[in-house]
Amino acid sequence: MKNKKVIDEYINPIFRPTKLVVCKHVTEKDLNKKYCWYDDTKLENLGEYDASTFYGVKTKDGKYGVIIIYLNDVLFDKKKYPMDEVINTLAHEALHYAYRLGDHNSFYLDNSTNEVFANLVGYAAQCAYKTYMKR
Repeated sequence: MKNKKVIDEYINPIFRPTKLVVCKHVTEKDLNKKYCWYDDTKLENLGEYDASTFYGVKTKDGKYGVIIIYLNDVLFDKKKYPMDEVINTLAHEALHYAYRLGDHNSFYLDNSTNEVFANLVGYAAQCAYKTYMKR
């Protein structure tokens, strides 16, 4: 059975209207139909790692700031990539998401912001997990 392409968009609950896009089994061509870099160039070199987080992305109509968590197909090989490592990878990418979102909004991790930051990490990990688990 061929892997189903999935591109899920989630609206960030704190920094609206920023979108978190989590995708799996997609190509750069698939993503370039809807998204581009802020300078309007095509998205390239997305699949170098098991999972990656990209920022500086916008929709083709330019309405939203977008951060993409790209799940490479290797994450779905359960023999090579057991679930505990998948969870580790999703949490890793969620931290990148929270950091980049904070950086973009001049919001930095410190003692006064750690709870909001932790909520962003949890939110992104939850979204990534939902997309990962889709069949």
